[in-house]
Formats: sequence, C-alpha cells, structure tokens
Amino acid sequence: MIAEFADGASEVSAAYLYDPSSMDQVHAAWRDDAIGERWFLHDAIGSIRGITDEDYIALSWVDFDAYGNLQPGSMPAGDEPLRFAARPYIDALGLYDNRRRFLDPYLGRFTQEDPIRHAGHDFNFYRYAYNQPTGYTDPSGEVSLSTTIRIVRAILDQFKKAKNFAGKLKKPCLIAETTAAGFAWMDVIADVITDPTDPDVPPSIDPSELVSETGC
Repeated sequence: MIAEFADGASEVSAAYLYDPSSMDQVHAAWRDDAIGERWFLHDAIGSIRGITDEDYIALSWVDFDAYGNLQPGSMPAGDEPLRFAARPYIDALGLYDNRRRFLDPYLGRFTQEDPIRHAGHDFNFYRYAYNQPTGYTDPSGEVSLSTTIRIVRAILDQFKKAKNFAGKLKKPCLIAETTAAGFAWMDVIADVITDPTDPDVPPSIDPSELVSETGC
C-alpha cells in the first residue's frame, strides 16, 4: 500500500494497492473524490483499460494506440492519472511521467535523452522500448540489460514457433547470436565514434551471457 499526500496536507489524499513483486502493477486505488475506491483492469503491458467502483460496476473503459494516445470513444473515469503502461499522464503537459524521463505519446518517443546513454544498448537515446511498445515497457525511463535479454529471447521464441523452423534451430540461433554480439559491441562502437583514439576493448558485455539466455 502506498499513500499520497497533497502539498502541505497532513491527511492522505490517495492510496494505492500495488503488487510489490512487479514495477507499476497497481490493482486498486482510493482517492478523496466522488468515486472513492476503484479497481483497475489491465491489458498485457499493464495499461489501465477499465475501472470499476467498489461494487465492481464499470465506470470507464479506454483504448490506447501503440504509444498511449487515447482512441476515439474512450471514456476515462474522472481525473484518474494512471493510464498507458500504468504510468501517470500529466494533462497540462500532454506527457507520461516515466520517472527519469517524460514520454510524448503524440511523437512516440521520450522528450529527453536516455540518462544511462549507451549503457541502454540503443544508439537512439530518445526511443521508447526499442520501438516495440506493444510488447515492452520502460517504466524507469532507462532501458536495462534485462530488457535487452528479453528482446533477444523473444526473437528466438518467434523462430521456435515458426513452422518452417520447427526442430531446426541452427538459423534462428545464428540470428540470436548475431543480435547478442551487436548489443555487446554497441558500447565499443559508441566509444570509437566519440574518441577514435581510445576505444574500450573488449566489450563490456560478453555475447555468450546474452546467448545463454536464449537456450542456444
């Protein structure tokens, strides 16, 4: 349970029921408003699509596009800020608060560079979730190694499911290994571009560490 206080207030203005084992998995909330207690219905990436009251009567249902813009016909419940990927939407700015950065749903990208820069293993410092917003999220505003591993694993999983490659993992494993090597050498390439006289060799990540996660 997480409590929220208005500026200068001594009484709770809102409370959230979170799943502590997963970031941004909020199941319910109470606010000091006309609705009071409300329960959230999520989609696969955690976006809050539906809201019910304490008697489980539907109050709203919304649809988002790939980057969190409300679609025509959506009916938000009051001023509920939690929306796309369970992140707060700031109406005054038209942006999502993703902790270390703001996500612009209209542009489909962050408004600031990735604070961990090349450590996020993406040359585009403004890109949101490797441009795969329907399968991945970036609640912290910085792409992590764990996200990179999940993407490499997902590439291999898709090949495993393809009929043409059933029982023949040689080609998909090769692709997975190539992808892993690309991520591993990204820091080195970036260093060479920044200062060609002082590259950081060998790469900071061993490609085998990523490949082992794929099952090859």
